[in-house]
Amino acid sequence: MDMRDISFGYTEYDADGEREIFDRSGKYKNMLMELHGSLMKPGAEKLLDSGEDELVLILLRGKITLNYAGSTVALERGSFITDGIRGLHVSRHTQVKVTAETESEIVTIRTDNDRDFAPVLYTPENTAENDVCVGLWDGTAERHVRTAFDYSSMPQSNLVLGETIMPGGKWSGYVPHYHEQPEVYYFRMENPDGFGASFVGEEVFKIKDGSFCAINANLVHPQVAAPGYPIYYLWIIRHLDGNPWIRESCSNEKAHEWLLP
Repeated sequence: MDMRDISFGYTEYDADGEREIFDRSGKYKNMLMELHGSLMKPGAEKLLDSGEDELVLILLRGKITLNYAGSTVALERGSFITDGIRGLHVSRHTQVKVTAETESEIVTIRTDNDRDFAPVLYTPENTAENDVCVGLWDGTAERHVRTAFDYSSMPQSNLVLGETIMPGGKWSGYVPHYHEQPEVYYFRMENPDGFGASFVGEEVFKIKDGSFCAINANLVHPQVAAPGYPIYYLWIIRHLDGNPWIRESCSNEKAHEWLLP
């Protein structure tokens, strides 16, 4: 299989605390988006400009103050495993000033979008959280899913975004499914010795803290966490022109549909 069709990767933070997870060029251009991570020391400031893009900022850990569109908001998150989503979503031509009150880590996601919308702050109070696959297959695929926004709640966006927590020894994305829209998983673990495995199509790679997979159209993509090592992953789906992702966009791999209740 041509590896340009499937992408697994990992990038380190540089000396300035910046991690370019991937951009919109080269072998990741089919994702139609880009991801960037930043480590911020207490007192550090960062000015983000969405330009011609919509921009999503997710706080992974720490405490930050956001200044944008005349608003000042503080966000705090102790753990991406146990604490719900904290983030900000803005449209094009918007500046966001980020100030770290404590040592903090953020992720930013960008994609092109010529529609304007009011900024949206995401917290556990306005995001959906669900435990899924409870009781199925001896509990081996139970996981916790947080959805910040999708096409039904934010049709002005070109993205769908959420987080999944896979307990140690559990599967996610199961039964194996696929859809036409590109999707990205950004994996994090609080224990750097943790690991798991991600399957995309016929390929498989070892998940470690900070790794990602970029999933092209119509490739199945389940994953599993090693026992004792819960895995967090940020998932982002990019709508296609005239073909947005909705729940009905997903198709199950036929060979495994017999497992469904």
